[in-house]
Amino acid sequence: MHLKKDWKNYLSKILIIFFILSQNILADVIPAPTCDKCDKSLDTLSPFSEGIKSKNNVLILWIPGGEGQGPNQIGFTPWKDLIFLVDFAILISPYPLKHPKSVSVKASSPDYINRIRDAIIYYKKKTGKKVILAGHSMSTRTVSNFINSSQENADLVDGAIYGGINYNVPSLKRRVNIPILMIHHKKDACPSNFLSSAKVIVKNIQKKNDGNTFFEIIEGGQGSGDVCGTRHYHGFGTVKNIAAEKALSFIENNFK
Repeated sequence: MHLKKDWKNYLSKILIIFFILSQNILADVIPAPTCDKCDKSLDTLSPFSEGIKSKNNVLILWIPGGEGQGPNQIGFTPWKDLIFLVDFAILISPYPLKHPKSVSVKASSPDYINRIRDAIIYYKKKTGKKVILAGHSMSTRTVSNFINSSQENADLVDGAIYGGINYNVPSLKRRVNIPILMIHHKKDACPSNFLSSAKVIVKNIQKKNDGNTFFEIIEGGQGSGDVCGTRHYHGFGTVKNIAAEKALSFIENNFK
């Protein structure tokens, strides 16, 4: 059983490397966090690309949804049309983030929170740019969890994007003053991500944000396959380009 599990993790890493090479994306290695409860043996792989419109003063640090690993989550991003327009980094979890009932214990662990923190600091130093913390589906929880983890961590976040909003996204525990984009497809049929629950989450986030919170509902296009999968409305189906345009407009209007 452990052999099968190890083989899956090994195959996932091979596929990640293949994806990175095929897309001509560089991958940075961020050293393992050093907190007492952190796994100091595992570094964090982070594909990074400079966008053709990288003159804007911002970088998106995208936290993959699902289990936080693998090319499926990388290709899943509704921001795939955005990756080569702005500076874009992806944080690949070194371990699967299992999430029964849309709750991942590991995704809110000190180890994972510190990996996000270290990545934000790393890219601020590397690029000299502001960092937008972005998540989709399960990782929209992670965006709020990171902000909630400490005031020091919250202060590192210059903006946030929540896409395909999960119904379990926690309310913010502290006030923030940052631009936030929340974006959801009207026909999202993933059981943990209905539009009705997304609207409630948006209102909760707005109450704690002294900055501008924008809510965009995407319509149209076609969805196919698994309702929680890459090609359905949960991932914006055939209108990923519209989601990317909304995100780019958000960046251009709020980060000068």
